[in-house]
Amino acid sequence: MSFPNAIGNFINGVDLTAGISSAAPVAIEAEVFPNPFTAQATVRTGQELRGAAITTVDAMGRIVREQGNISGRQWQLDRDGLASGLYTVRIAQPGSPVTTVKVTIE
Repeated sequence: MSFPNAIGNFINGVDLTAGISSAAPVAIEAEVFPNPFTAQATVRTGQELRGAAITTVDAMGRIVREQGNISGRQWQLDRDGLASGLYTVRIAQPGSPVTTVKVTIE
């Protein structure tokens, strides 16, 4: 039994690339200052956020704070009862890879 050669165009004359973009999603650049902080820090991004979700995760991997529908280039990160230690701030914006920033609360 022989099999047909499966390499090549299956449908001649039809553009199968519609909707495929060659541009890779752009990662969000972010910084936190001051870092470490005691009461409040500023998180600043290199691009305008629109509808982003911000998640703060403690050193044990537990989500300790979530904020949604964030817009703009900067916002305040308040301690608000968080214990001293190392945290990861995750910034998730539709159409971009998730960005993480390490922050220390003294």
